[in-house]
Amino acid sequence: MNSHTGRERPYCLDRQLNTPFANRAYAAEELVAEFEATFILAGFGLAPESHTNHAAYMAGWLPLVRDDPRALVTAASLASKAAQFLAPPASST
Repeated sequence: MNSHTGRERPYCLDRQLNTPFANRAYAAEELVAEFEATFILAGFGLAPESHTNHAAYMAGWLPLVRDDPRALVTAASLASKAAQFLAPPASST
């Protein structure tokens, strides 16, 4: 779902996703996706599961985070916006 919230549409979050696989921008977007999944699961009261491919994803993000430690905060912020975009509206009752 994460990549759909970031598409270049007026009703979405307008993140630039037209990037080739395995470059810096792609790694940043994958980091956003991982945070978003965690936030959505937490919103439903579910704990994230560990998968073997998480280590491979983390290896892809590591150079990004080493070069710019703020990348974690940026990714978390973007993921939070995406998770809120997907969340059902709060009840007014």
